[in-house]
Amino acid sequence: MKKITIYMVIILIILSILFKNSFNNLLKLVYIKKDNSIVFSDTFTNAYIKSLEDNIKEYEDINSIDNCINSTIIYRNPTYWYDSFTINKGIKDNININDIVINSSGLIGIISKVYDSSSEVSLITNINNKITVGLKNDNKEIYGILDSYNKITNEFIVSELTSDIDGDINVITTNFTNKYKEGILIGKVIKIIDNSNGISKDAIVKSNINYNNIKYVCVIK
Repeated sequence: MKKITIYMVIILIILSILFKNSFNNLLKLVYIKKDNSIVFSDTFTNAYIKSLEDNIKEYEDINSIDNCINSTIIYRNPTYWYDSFTINKGIKDNININDIVINSSGLIGIISKVYDSSSEVSLITNINNKITVGLKNDNKEIYGILDSYNKITNEFIVSELTSDIDGDINVITTNFTNKYKEGILIGKVIKIIDNSNGISKDAIVKSNINYNNIKYVCVIK
């Protein structure tokens, strides 16, 4: 009987990881009866259906992108969650170092290592990947450095802005001093603040992508 209960607990832990929910919160959605059978609440069932629908939509969005190689994430180290992950395409699929990785919402990162049937993607959320970006509205474009990432708020800081810009501002990649193709969307500016140096300004940028929850990506050729 104790072994059955242990197995049930293990199942709950696995479900909590899959649904990115805490174990205590999951206990509110899944119940263990006296006979050690598991009962799923309607809330849990609906959450599971929503998760499947999101996965299908993400897959369909990736497949709608032209001229790129569709890939699935097969490994992501929890210790370096926002630094890199591994995809299921490699040399035999014509993947090369410095190929750009995107999804339907914008920039994910760049290929940093390539193996026979897999590749490692270095994410732009990696604090070592400082790149030159453009801040663009209908009338003007200025440039800055993608400096840091806040995983709690899913926001970037773009620094070294030496000119003012306002309105509806998109942040995009440029072809200045980095390896990214020009014009790939990163996010939108939600606030411009003064830098501590008293000379330049910083932009707080809300990402279009939930970097915590990516399953499918596309490698641009």
